[in-house]
Amino acid sequence: MDLDKKIQHLYARAGFGLTPKQFNQKLGSTLNDELKLLFGNARKESQKLLKQDALFTKMTSKKYSSLQKKERRKLIQKTGKFKVQLVRLDWFERMTDINMALTERMSFFWHSHFACYLGKPHFAISQLNIYRKYGLGSFRDLLNAVAKDVGMIFYLNNQQNKKTKPNENFARELLELFTLGTGNYSENDIKNATKAFTGWAGDFSGKFIFEEENHDFGPKNFMGKRGKFSGEDIIDLILENPKCAEFITRKVYRFFVNDEVNEEHVSILSKEFYDSDYNITRLMNKLFRSPWFYDEANLSTKIKSPIELLVDLSHCLDVEFDDNAILFFMKRLNQILFAPPNVAGWPSGKEWISNSSLISRLNLSRDIILKIDMNFDGEDGNDELPLEGAGTFEWSMDEITDYLNGCKKEEIVKLLSDYLRLNLSRELLYKVEAEIVEKSRDAYIRESLLKLTSLPEYQMC
Repeated sequence: MDLDKKIQHLYARAGFGLTPKQFNQKLGSTLNDELKLLFGNARKESQKLLKQDALFTKMTSKKYSSLQKKERRKLIQKTGKFKVQLVRLDWFERMTDINMALTERMSFFWHSHFACYLGKPHFAISQLNIYRKYGLGSFRDLLNAVAKDVGMIFYLNNQQNKKTKPNENFARELLELFTLGTGNYSENDIKNATKAFTGWAGDFSGKFIFEEENHDFGPKNFMGKRGKFSGEDIIDLILENPKCAEFITRKVYRFFVNDEVNEEHVSILSKEFYDSDYNITRLMNKLFRSPWFYDEANLSTKIKSPIELLVDLSHCLDVEFDDNAILFFMKRLNQILFAPPNVAGWPSGKEWISNSSLISRLNLSRDIILKIDMNFDGEDGNDELPLEGAGTFEWSMDEITDYLNGCKKEEIVKLLSDYLRLNLSRELLYKVEAEIVEKSRDAYIRESLLKLTSLPEYQMC
């Protein structure tokens, strides 16, 4: 893979892709420079959040609305309520910002890993900012912060976990889904971890509360050790087990590299992760700098999730969706931020594709390129995603035209295919070219985009 393709692949996986203008600007850059830029920008964002309470956490709807577009302020005034949908929209906007690429990509990963339904806006903001603050820091700090996050406490019923009436929900998911995976703990470990987290609660303002009167201060047996363990102690004991580093590393590999896991690579990465005391930046730096990350075998092998597809389209075609359009497609494609289907998170890989979903996904780029109006009349709007009126978007070919400036007409399909990271065979390129009947250059470019983004290969990244 040549250097430009490596940089393009890096931004597809460590971020959400590049616009045509950004892609041109990266030509001739070095992989080292781009990695420094990605991690440097993420570090600045994390430090900014660590110097203050999590951004927006305690803000009222009035304060938050002052930071939004005029349309969103009108929406708040109209409904009289501060909707979680505004946090979704704000996050989507940040995903499209190249300066926040790695921060939001890591936050997206952790949001799926620590899958949690969040129906209150301040809970959603608070938990999201935990991922932004600690998502490239220490997994130990991240895990402790998530365990004390009130949105998570409420979702997994730990406010009901009391010494007189234990509730195992949080402890079970902590071991099974968040740290070790099935087979690496016992039912007795779950029962004793549950005791350690008794009294961990919160209030509706989002403040963590330790209720001493509901905490079991007695001795507990966990992972072969005995002591008067607290919740923090349980987390430390979990992290002593190398299986935790292996479990997290394998999920990172599947998300950022390939659904087909190379166990040798995971073994090397997880050992370094464990030896670094769970330094996430070191893990990701090692992954993105590994030669095998850029192997052809790992290129265009992952099916884009709906959110990834939407953000990638906004980049590749330089599209600006309005709020209604973003919310509509989240719902239509079945990935609504802060509303995972269950505690195990969203599906992945081929699970995203069904006959009906594939049609919706393939039609998405067509609707944009042909500028088909989206009207939601008759759509099943609900409290989660209320839909009102038509969805709109702005799109022009200016950036694509600039990207293709100076190339010959017969080179357009190949250049666009490379830009869209389609990895097409020569035979398929010829077939696409043969199907294009438009004569003028602009019309030829438009139809080329339409044909290429309608291919199943465009669903891959």
